This record gives sequence, structure tokens and C-alpha cells, in this order.
Amino acid sequence: MKVILIVDDAPELRKVLSLYIKNGGYQPIEAEDGRAALEIVKEQRVDLAILDVMMPNMDGFELVQEIRKTSDLPILFLSARDQVADKIMGLTLGADDYLSKPFDPMEVLARVNALLRRAAPVVLQKTLGPLTWDEELGRIYLKGQELDLTGKEYEILSLLMGKPRKIFTKEEIYQRVWKEDYFGDDNVIMVHMSKIRDKMGSHKEMIRTIRGLGYCIEAQGEDEQK
Repeated sequence: MKVILIVDDAPELRKVLSLYIKNGGYQPIEAEDGRAALEIVKEQRVDLAILDVMMPNMDGFELVQEIRKTSDLPILFLSARDQVADKIMGLTLGADDYLSKPFDPMEVLARVNALLRRAAPVVLQKTLGPLTWDEELGRIYLKGQELDLTGKEYEILSLLMGKPRKIFTKEEIYQRVWKEDYFGDDNVIMVHMSKIRDKMGSHKEMIRTIRGLGYCIEAQGEDEQK
């Protein structure tokens, strides 16, 4: 569960926000001022912080500067200071969003959802049955063992794995992999498909030939994962 830190010196406002954050499926943590919030950020995992600007001990502008020294967690300012200059200051110092008071708690939750989506890591691996495609490393594994693929074989198999069950025509495969116009020579693609299937051994039936259409890959009844 994502942890949302709510920092404001107004207890009632923290209570309302905590309720909406909890109902949104997150774990709220409250802090009454900037110094208390900074200690929380240092001591435990926080996935997003909602900060007021005007607080005792350490205001929101000071707090965001301290947080940014060690963390890039998403930060949303909620403040009664609604001048354009204040918003520019908050965003310049490192906040990701700025919402003026008074506000609708549902809008706060919507902005929290949006910020967390943007901060989500890009998934660079895709698993389909016994196959795992590591896009970052440019490798494909069969039951944990790397397949010894040529460059073109890798491009074909990763193309199929990118959209399981989608039928790719021979023309589409040729243009995507060879980056040239297709003139109806099926032999090149057939040879490469045959070699890929040989290297997949008993799992070669994952790559299906759709007569008159092209090729697709399926997980042989196993659940597809991302």
C-alpha cells in the first residue's frame, strides 16, 4: 500500500484528507509541521507528500528544499497562498503540483492518483508463459535461460511478445524488422521463424502460423503477466 504523508498544522484538515486518502486505497500518515514531516521522510518510506506552505518551525518551501536533497518523491502543495508567484516558487523549489485552498478533497485524491501514475517505474520486462523479455538488456529468456538469438530473430520475437495474440502479417513483420518495403518474398521470414522455433524447443508451438494471415504468439494456456 502506498504511503501518503499529509503535512499541515490544522488538525481538522489533516483528518479530512486522511479519510479521503484512506478511502482511495492509500495509507495516510500525518505531521503537524515541517520538522516532524522531515523526520518521517528520513526514517520511513513515503510514496507522496502533501504539504501546506504556512507552518510553524519549518514552512513548506523550506521543507520541500530539504526533501529534495535526498528524495525525488512526488510532492503536492495545498496552500491558502494562491498568488501566481507562490505557485511558481513552490514548483521551482521542487514540488510537482500546487493546489490552492479551499479545495475539494476529491480533486486532491485525483491529483495524488495522477502524480503516483507519473512516478510509477517503467516496466522493462514482459513475461509470457516460459518466455521473459528484458527490453532494457535486449535479451529473451526461456525458463530462465537466455535464448541464443541473432539480431533479426530477437527483433521478430520481441515484436510478437510485445502484443501477444495479435496477428502480424508477413508484410508488417518485414517492414518492422528489416525496415524495407515488402515485395512478397516469404522465404526470409519463414527461415527466421523456423530458427526461432527450433531454439524454443518444446515450446515452439507458442508461435502460431495463421494460414493466409501471418504469425502470432500465445502463452500455451499460461497466464500472461506484465
